[in-house]
Amino acid sequence: AATEKCCTNVCGLQSCVAARFPDGGPAESPLGAPRVASAPRPPETTARPTPGDAPVPPALYGSPSPQAVYVGGTASLHCDVSGRPPPAVTWEKQSDQPENLIMRPGQMYGNVVVTSIGQLVLYNARPEDAGLYTCTARNAGLGAGLLRADFPLSVVQRDSARAGAHEAATAPAQCLPSSQTCVGPPSGRVLWHFDPQRRSCMTFPVGSCAGSAQGFETYEACQQACARDPGDACALPAVQGPCQGWEPRWAYSPLLQHCHPFEYSGCEGNGNNFESRESCEHACPVPRTTPCQACRLRSKLALSLCRSDFAIVGRLTELLEEPEAGGGGIARVALDEVLKDDKMGLRLLGTKYLEVTLIGVDRACPCPNGDGPLVIMGEVRDGVAMLDAGSYVRAASEKRVKKISELLERKACELLNRFQD
Repeated sequence: AATEKCCTNVCGLQSCVAARFPDGGPAESPLGAPRVASAPRPPETTARPTPGDAPVPPALYGSPSPQAVYVGGTASLHCDVSGRPPPAVTWEKQSDQPENLIMRPGQMYGNVVVTSIGQLVLYNARPEDAGLYTCTARNAGLGAGLLRADFPLSVVQRDSARAGAHEAATAPAQCLPSSQTCVGPPSGRVLWHFDPQRRSCMTFPVGSCAGSAQGFETYEACQQACARDPGDACALPAVQGPCQGWEPRWAYSPLLQHCHPFEYSGCEGNGNNFESRESCEHACPVPRTTPCQACRLRSKLALSLCRSDFAIVGRLTELLEEPEAGGGGIARVALDEVLKDDKMGLRLLGTKYLEVTLIGVDRACPCPNGDGPLVIMGEVRDGVAMLDAGSYVRAASEKRVKKISELLERKACELLNRFQD
């Protein structure tokens, strides 16, 4: 019997998740599919291209490759990303359910575990484990972006490996699932078919009826037979690559619907790699909207200042939709000046970027908005900066900032509280 060893290219730095491969080698890969061992991480001596503390959106070190394992085998999917601050990684398996299970590092989910370095390891593979596993990398805390990448995994029977070599020549009718209704029990098999909406192949369970087994054993065979075009480069994740010839480039984020800068290492990238912002926006669907009007005020400056836990001057760097934020979003602000801070210690920590949760905002024209410096006042709940529809957000004119400073120097809020008491 093969001995168990913990392979650094599967588990990462001798983690407690041992890979059941003989002699620490990669799992056997059928049908000429890529080995399940992940691509090695770039050497730690690789120079980091962006100086200082500026946020850097997440980017993959290498493009995701389809993998195939036999039933009972072990697969490893490594979402190896760079970014500043270091991105937090979660996984989910795509399905036809309204919501997918979010898998987080350090947790086990049946025969799946996600390691501390964001690597998904699947043991004792079953046919139903085949599918698209999606990695989401988000800059935590004061981060700067969001990235999603699909990792296709096929699980095949050993006796079907020989037949799979001829799948690519199958008639185009195999690309779509069978249209006949099968009321029998599921057969336990899972095949791949082409999804025109995603423009990619997806898995579906096979019924036990005659003629229902229409599809492909592997993702690669399905893509080769059914995907007639190379796909949309704008839908690909940003890939940095493992080399050291750093070049400033631009990539499109399909989630955020805008182009962002990233550092390309000079090799092993993909089509979502543009030399300028203009060329990126010309090639990819950046929405063109009319400028939003200034935020409407619900109260005057002095009253808002006294009611608020913080008052800052900063520039909006990014707006993200965030379902966990009560249907609102996240505003990321580069701090120019901290005028008031009762609960977060922004001056003490030397914070340069603040992440603010937005509640009850208009997603079509959110507040804050605009490119110039803003005065932003809000509350702090459980250590999180919050803005709602009644928060104070205005352009940071010299007169306005001076007035706030004078009110704070005179301790006007203390006087106001005494009168209210």
